[in-house]
Amino acid sequence: VTQFASVLFSSPALTGVPTAPTAASGTSNGQIATTAFANPTVTVNANGVAIQLPSGYIIQFGTKATGWSASPVDVGVTFPRQFPNGVIAAGASTIRSVGAYGQAIDGSGFTYAWTQNGMTITIDAPSGSWWAFGN
Repeated sequence: VTQFASVLFSSPALTGVPTAPTAASGTSNGQIATTAFANPTVTVNANGVAIQLPSGYIIQFGTKATGWSASPVDVGVTFPRQFPNGVIAAGASTIRSVGAYGQAIDGSGFTYAWTQNGMTITIDAPSGSWWAFGN
């Protein structure tokens, strides 16, 4: 064993800052591994926030200002990052002038025309919040 000591102890993974393999997402056993797979990728820009989970799914959210209108207004939302495969679900909500929170019966907060890059929302307040989930 002593003749191999210099080879074993000079391994790049054991000198300086030790390294280990990254386990596959969902691994739950006794192997030695890093936690690199658990770090989500986060994108923040003027359009909102996007978080890519280790599973590959992406959650995105943000706000959109419209100015005041007496009737609902269609507003385009550009996602902070493109969904590679598409949107699975999305929604929007507003704070209405009467103080009610959430999606109103008259359609404020309605979402439609989803694409991988964005969606259109209909809101009837000076601003609204939106979210989208996909992969």
